[in-house]
Amino acid sequence: GYDVGASHAYLALMERFAKKSTTVSNETVGVLGANPLDCMPSSLPSLTRKLTSSGYKTIIYYGLGSSLAAFQEAGNVAKNIVLAPSGLMAASFLNERFGTPFECAFPCDFSFSPPANARSILIVHQQILAHSLRTFLRSMLPKAEAIDCASFFLMHKSLLEQNDSHIQSEQDFRDLVEQREYDCIIADAFLARALDAKTQSRINWIDLPHFAMSGRFSPPSGKGSVCSPR
Repeated sequence: GYDVGASHAYLALMERFAKKSTTVSNETVGVLGANPLDCMPSSLPSLTRKLTSSGYKTIIYYGLGSSLAAFQEAGNVAKNIVLAPSGLMAASFLNERFGTPFECAFPCDFSFSPPANARSILIVHQQILAHSLRTFLRSMLPKAEAIDCASFFLMHKSLLEQNDSHIQSEQDFRDLVEQREYDCIIADAFLARALDAKTQSRINWIDLPHFAMSGRFSPPSGKGSVCSPR
């Protein structure tokens, strides 16, 4: 899949261009996995605001318009944030070569109110965004019985929880929803067509566009976004 190719591309660029620095800036953070297939461009202001509020003055995005100069500066950063599984191989390489620590997280302002009566929730997206959204939902819905993550793409063991799933087809997705009887799904609206009308009618669906699946970066005009662009 695209994510495997992106993983190898990130790694190759770091192996070729990343330079060791004699001075590491504690106010500089690197961001891996910021490619258009995994990261909505509208989420960048929120990501930047979150990282700035954490004390970082310089944020280096490896992707989404950055040049090779960004990769050459990889040895200067105090920490790397991995937004998507596609950035994990490169983050591990930088950790081994330069000792740069990394964290798998999508530090976005999630800007929606989940349904208060949701009992069993499924999030479908790239794994790290989904996992970060799960953490947010647990703080909002402490009584929810299940908040599971699933993806059609790379799933790393370090972030897997007991009922998380790697799905390979629409049939896998349909079977998962029917077997676990989710009453709320947060996923690209494109996926809803995989379910029959009866199943769709009982589910509270929250649209979370994933460009790699539907070619959409954002919900239709007038619809709210899960990740605040502000």
